Amino acid sequence: MDQNKRLTVALIARDAGEFIGETLDSVRSIADQLLVIDCSSSDNTAQVASQHGASVIPYEWADDFSAARNFGLQHANGDWILWLDAGEQLEDASAVRRFVDSEANPREAYMMIVYVPPIRAGLDGEQVGRTRLMPVADGLQFSGMIREDVAASMDALGIETSTLPVRILRSMREHDLAVRASRAKRNIKIADAQIRSTEPTARMLNCLGDAFQVLDDHGRAMLLYRHGLKASERGSVDMLESYYGLLTSCDKDGDRADEQLQICLEALEIFPLDAQLLCAMANYLQAQGRIDLASRAYETAYQFGQVNPYTWHLDRLKEVSTICFSLTLQLQKQDEKARAIVEQAVAEDPAATRLWRHLMDLHIKLGQRDEALAIVDRNKAEFSAPDAMRSAVRGACLAAEKNWIAARAYLDAAHSGGCDDPLCLRWLSITLLSVGQIERAVPVLQEWQSKDPENTEVTSYLEAIKNSEQQADQQAESEATPESPVEARQMRVDEPGSAPLSPRSTPAMNPLNVDRS
Repeated sequence: MDQNKRLTVALIARDAGEFIGETLDSVRSIADQLLVIDCSSSDNTAQVASQHGASVIPYEWADDFSAARNFGLQHANGDWILWLDAGEQLEDASAVRRFVDSEANPREAYMMIVYVPPIRAGLDGEQVGRTRLMPVADGLQFSGMIREDVAASMDALGIETSTLPVRILRSMREHDLAVRASRAKRNIKIADAQIRSTEPTARMLNCLGDAFQVLDDHGRAMLLYRHGLKASERGSVDMLESYYGLLTSCDKDGDRADEQLQICLEALEIFPLDAQLLCAMANYLQAQGRIDLASRAYETAYQFGQVNPYTWHLDRLKEVSTICFSLTLQLQKQDEKARAIVEQAVAEDPAATRLWRHLMDLHIKLGQRDEALAIVDRNKAEFSAPDAMRSAVRGACLAAEKNWIAARAYLDAAHSGGCDDPLCLRWLSITLLSVGQIERAVPVLQEWQSKDPENTEVTSYLEAIKNSEQQADQQAESEATPESPVEARQMRVDEPGSAPLSPRSTPAMNPLNVDRS
């Protein structure tokens, strides 16, 4: 390490003994000083932190995050300070150390992306930019009792903001309902105190809106977000967050599709290329059957969409907008254009697994077996049973042509050979339903649903079977006699080769309600 550039890694922590050790271990090798400000913990936070190599400074917690961080700054002996929260880890700690040693500019502070993993496979994670690496400079101070930042003091000192492309990773603990509720109640208490001591700023109103949204008080959340809009500077991050919050609250508060469209239109007048707003509006339009307008909105997001890094956003929003645009093109019978769009996207981002899978689905739909098989071969590492997956693709291509008997042979072989990929399960289910083998189809559908719980297509098949069974039972009770047995159930599957109406994950405003403090 270059001892001319000392790095302090600092945490303020309270009752974090269960998970602070992993955070400290993840950065111990890069820190010249590992500093924990213990904010009146009632558990073993201080003991665990000491055991993992940290210097622990006790601090009497007073419901003021800035005061705690500024107290920490007084005890930092590094030239640079990296702030982490207990439970976070660096995606690449050594890259941060190299950056501090060779590139960090003392006239700059650095934004880093904080990433929250998806709650389950098939969904997207969320991320946001936060200023976490900064020089230890006289006069650099945090402000704000909650949602604290150093922007005001940076401006006064002439310190600019740049980006450090290393992510900070949060854990699945962010999805724990009890943790989120506890934070929400804490945030309400502190934000209320902040408002009483100063004035109701947009930042504090949004903070309260987020908290009440987590607590499922969506009516109050919407009211706070509307006040946040009025208190915001036009075009600011605070205003954008207020619009996101309004849209999320509408999602949780009954059928408000028309209101959501109006909110989107209003917001897009101010943020015309915001990718999340464009995708949200397209999603609402698509739900109303206005596919042509939805397609245009997705196309704009795909071609020109922008993301404000200081707001929570989906981490693979470009992929999502590409797939949504492709799907709406397919719904308009523009399959070749849809394929061209996705081929261009995978050429630009060859590591985008989801785009490759979508392209494979398109090749199957268009009867392009060799092209679909080539994608399996290219991405073998993504499949637990690549050879069985090849059989599944062959069967899917035959099923797309409604050659059910031949398709069933390949798909049965793939499934029994260990292929539990959603593609195999989807086409095997469709094939079994199409030949009337409903009882065999049900466990396959259930397996498909367990692999892909957000997929609306599998849900619709299971609901159709349930309704069919109920109708058959009712008919049997009212009509069946020993001389007139009930006929065996049949189920028709229309256009099995068509694309689902929406991808497995579509954009929503702050769908995880991640704590933004």
